[in-house]
Amino acid sequence: MKDSERHLLIISNGHGEDNIGALLSDKLREVLEGEIPVKALPLVGKGIAYLERNVEIVASFPSLPSEGLAKYGVLNFFRDLKAGLVDQLKKQIRLLSEIKEKIWLSLCVGDVFLAYLVFLGLKRRVFLLLVGRTVRTRPFSVFEKNILKKCTQLIWTKDEETYRALSSFLPQAVYVGDPIMDLGGDSFCEQGFFWRKKSGFRVVILPGSRNQQLEKLSVLLEAVFLVSQEASVEWVLVKAPNQSLEELVAFAPDWYCDGDCFWKKGVPVRIFCGPVASVAKGADLVVGFGGTANQICAGLGVPVLAVGGKEKKSQKKILGEAVKVVLPEVKAIKENLLCLLNDSEKRAEMSRIGRERMGSPGALDRIAGQIKELVRAEGAVEIPLPGQSR
Repeated sequence: MKDSERHLLIISNGHGEDNIGALLSDKLREVLEGEIPVKALPLVGKGIAYLERNVEIVASFPSLPSEGLAKYGVLNFFRDLKAGLVDQLKKQIRLLSEIKEKIWLSLCVGDVFLAYLVFLGLKRRVFLLLVGRTVRTRPFSVFEKNILKKCTQLIWTKDEETYRALSSFLPQAVYVGDPIMDLGGDSFCEQGFFWRKKSGFRVVILPGSRNQQLEKLSVLLEAVFLVSQEASVEWVLVKAPNQSLEELVAFAPDWYCDGDCFWKKGVPVRIFCGPVASVAKGADLVVGFGGTANQICAGLGVPVLAVGGKEKKSQKKILGEAVKVVLPEVKAIKENLLCLLNDSEKRAEMSRIGRERMGSPGALDRIAGQIKELVRAEGAVEIPLPGQSR
């Protein structure tokens, strides 16, 4: 298909969703070989993940206080409401309505609400990569199922349980793997290559990608410092792509930063600017505020100590015993870090469960291949699907 006006539009509504959409855009551009342009519409923030991969962004919107987490708690919702949530949603629907004639295929990366929002703007059914909703967190309501039935042409589910829960009511549901695992990349640092110490524990710190999480970075680092007084640990902090070093420094006032490391009384925390998967291999544990990154690490077999409140409860349901959730308090973080580091059997069990629950990479390659077949069919109504659901 050659059309200078019409394009494939990837719409995403979160930082993790942006990362998945950006990687999928790369794979689509590779398999489509220029037959149809691939563009992006990030609904939360600037879409940095797309910009890093040179994907054209149709438009972007200012970040609201929750930074895409309005569904996790009434307080987040009302903060967003006060900051203009309703007006922003109206603008997004209006924009989609204005550009709908230029969109050949709309591919949503997110949740049920995103599919409904895009449907309202385009007035036609969408393709949905349902990474933001799973039956593991709670059963799908009749209302949600009806929205999916009305608003979607094809749904790729995040896990096989969700596929089984939806497929009897929604024949357009398929499962080809969890796209999050594709964010791990094709290769990782070999054991011992990235990590410098030959003895002791190796722990990855995830400060999170949202301002609300950065505000608690000093609490996390204080726990790190206290653990270092009792155990030999090599620490590596993985900076999120949307963060500057200056932002991290501002939220760690008790630490000195030389550009490569945070330091406090002889305790170093190295700073890494790259994919978390690059340092996950060889790590004994991951601790911090990560969302998608926590799932990647769990899938790679690294036990996760997730720091947070209500928003981490859904992550617990997704990852099961591969993750332990702790409140953002210095004492609680310190005690749980030491407990896990000193319990190799528990960490081995968490590692096994994480690999089982997240599965293997390859979902985005399969999805890109299916969309390629649709393009080759010159706009066929249905995508030729694999013979099996997974």
